[in-house]
Amino acid sequence: MLIVVDQHHSLLAGHAGHPDVATPALDRLAAAGTRYTSAYSTSPFGSVARASISSGRYRPVARPRDGASGARRIPGWAQALADAGYRVTTVGDLHAGATSDSGFGEQRLSMRGERAGIVRGASAHARNGAGDKGSARIGAGESPYSRFDRAVTAAAVGFLHEDRGSAPWALTVSLAAPHLPRTVPREFFERYDRTSLSAAGHQHEAAGSADHGREPGCSLGRPFSDEEHEVARKASLGLGSFLDAKVGQLLDALDQSGQADDTLVIYTAGHGGSCGIHGAWCTNALSEEAVGVPLLVAGTGVAPGRHIDVPVSHVDIAPTILDWAKVSPRHRLDGAGVSLLDTPRVTAGDRAVMAEFVTDSGQGAMLRKGRMKYVERAGRPPQLFDVVSDPYECADLAGDRGSRGTLAECADRLRELRSADGGTQGSRAALVG
Repeated sequence: MLIVVDQHHSLLAGHAGHPDVATPALDRLAAAGTRYTSAYSTSPFGSVARASISSGRYRPVARPRDGASGARRIPGWAQALADAGYRVTTVGDLHAGATSDSGFGEQRLSMRGERAGIVRGASAHARNGAGDKGSARIGAGESPYSRFDRAVTAAAVGFLHEDRGSAPWALTVSLAAPHLPRTVPREFFERYDRTSLSAAGHQHEAAGSADHGREPGCSLGRPFSDEEHEVARKASLGLGSFLDAKVGQLLDALDQSGQADDTLVIYTAGHGGSCGIHGAWCTNALSEEAVGVPLLVAGTGVAPGRHIDVPVSHVDIAPTILDWAKVSPRHRLDGAGVSLLDTPRVTAGDRAVMAEFVTDSGQGAMLRKGRMKYVERAGRPPQLFDVVSDPYECADLAGDRGSRGTLAECADRLRELRSADGGTQGSRAALVG
C-alpha cells in the first residue's frame, strides 16, 4: 500500500520532532518501520514527482516540468506487478496522467474527469477577493480537497475490506491534503491554540538568509501580517492532523482486514511544503522545505523504529516495491534508484540524490550529497549549504575558498545523475524502477 499525499513538509509530524503538531497515525507507522530523514522529491511539482515515483526515473520526461504529460506511457512498477499477476489499483489522483497501459488498470476517483473541476473549485475557494496569490483563504471550513480526501479514504478502506481471495494486490492511495488552500475542517483547526504555538521552523524571514531560488511569485504576494501568519500556521497544523486522521483510517482498515502482516506500507509526499519558512507559503523552489519529503516504510522485514539519514529519493520507491514483491521488471534499471529494503546498499558509499524543475520562467537543479546541498539555477551562481548544521539554508558557503573542491565535485555528480537517466537526449529506453 503506497500512500502519496500531494505536499507535506518532512518535519510536520510528531515523530520528526515537531513541537506542536499531533500525528499519531504517522507516528505509529514510523515506529513500526523505518524513517528516512533525508528523503527528497525529484521535483517541487507534484505531477513530475509522481511520474518519478511510478517509473523510478529522475527525469520521467525529456523536460521535467510541471504537467509531465509525457510520462503517461512510461511503464513503471505498476506495469511490472500487473505483468506478474497483481491486481493494481489506484484510489485518488494519479496526477501524472498515468494510463492503463502503464499498469494502472483500475483507477477509482482518479480525478481524470473530475480533476479540472476540483482544481478550479479549490482555486476559486482559495481566493479571498484580494486577487493575491499569497493571501489564500485560511482558517476553518471545507474545501473541495478536504471533501475529495474523505471520499478517497472511504473508497480505499472499502477496497481493503473487499474479498479478493488469494490474489496479490497493490494499492496506491493518493490524497491532496495538506495542499493549499489552507482551509481546514473546523474540528482540526480548533485543536490548535495560536497563542501556544511554537515558533520553531516558522520564522517569517530568516535574518541574512541567502537567495533560496524560489521562482517569482512563489513567496508571498505581499507580506502576511503577524495575525495572518499565525492563522496560516494553525491551519497548516490542522491540515497535518486532518491528513493524519485519513492515514489512521487506512492503517486501521489494513489491520482489520487481517493483511497487515503481509503488506508493505510506504508513505511519502509528491513534494514538501513551505509552511511559512522564510515567509513563503508556496513550494515551487529547491529549498529544503520544498523538495524534502517524508518517507516511511513499514512491513515484514523492515526494521522497526529505525532512522536512516543517508540521502534517498522518489526513484528508490519503485525498486523497493519490486524487491518486496520479488518481481523482476522486463526493462533494465537505470542504476540510480536502490531498494530501500537493501539497507547495506542504501547506506554504503557516498550516496547522492537530485531534484530539478523546468518552467517557463526558469530552471534549476539541486544535489544532496552527505551533509552538503548544491543548487544550480540558470543564469545565477551556484549555491552550497550544509543542511545538517544549517537546515534553513541561511548561510551560502559557495563563496568560501575552502568550498571550491566540494562545488566542483557536486557539479560533476549532478551532471552524472542527469545524464545517466537519459536527460534531454532520450538515450535510455523507458524503464521500470
